[in-house]
Amino acid sequence: MLKAILLQRVGVGLLMIMTASATGCRRAEMTDIVPTGASQVALLRLPTTGGSGGSGGAGDTGSGWGTLKGVFKFTGAAPSLGVQAGFDPNKDALCKVPVKDETLVVDPGSKGIHNVLLYLRVAPRTHPEIENAPPKEAIFDQRECRFLSHVFASSIKDKFVILNTDEPAHNSKGAPGSGNPEFNELISPKTGKYVYPGFKKPITTPYDITCSIHPWMKAYHIARPDTYFAVTAVDGTFTIDKLPAGVELEFQVWHERGAGEKGGLVAAADGAKWAKNGRMKVTIPKDGDTVTLNVNVDPSAFQ
Repeated sequence: MLKAILLQRVGVGLLMIMTASATGCRRAEMTDIVPTGASQVALLRLPTTGGSGGSGGAGDTGSGWGTLKGVFKFTGAAPSLGVQAGFDPNKDALCKVPVKDETLVVDPGSKGIHNVLLYLRVAPRTHPEIENAPPKEAIFDQRECRFLSHVFASSIKDKFVILNTDEPAHNSKGAPGSGNPEFNELISPKTGKYVYPGFKKPITTPYDITCSIHPWMKAYHIARPDTYFAVTAVDGTFTIDKLPAGVELEFQVWHERGAGEKGGLVAAADGAKWAKNGRMKVTIPKDGDTVTLNVNVDPSAFQ
């Protein structure tokens, strides 16, 4: 019985070899079914060296993940903040607190620049935790007749929610562009809420959010395909983590008064390459590394 089984297996093996020899290129397909040790290692690396969702972008030979952090500093004297242009308490008795000008906010102590937006233009690959994260609410609120976030960034897969926890009613409107629906909503006071129907495509340039009732109110919003973005804090600091390591990354740096193309902000920082349109190139060398940038911005970079 054992001898018969062995003869049967030998016969099948000979048939496979004869078939492969007779069909030429089919032979290569058959031998590829069982990967070599080197091929097995390459297959194991695919989830960490690929593009969105683990599949690689063209030319991406890096691996692992790292962090980009830093601070944007104003090299001149910090500008003094006045009242926002157009502010008029006579338009609404409930707008009692003067709204400050937020077009260029510089911390007097640290010289940090608030509300600088930077985002990765194209992600060669996306960290699995970002790719697989469930959608969340991206809350955009208003109070004392001003938007609480002057520059706001969110992911397109998150739910963009506009709240009104203010005393008066507000009319929030915006035109995101890129095929995304416009909105123009009257939002009731204190508990008002508007849920945007959803972004169909990412946005490459921030769009304005304004209020028809209070014309001095203005903010900027951008929706990106991932979470590789940051808006600098009051002291000018920012952090973006889980970035692809071992490959050059290109960021767009934007400020509402940036003198570059479409608000691009051009600065100087060791470890980064800058272009006139406000694009910055940085490489995180290897897995687990953190690159820290001290970005010095001359007053001439602002309009």
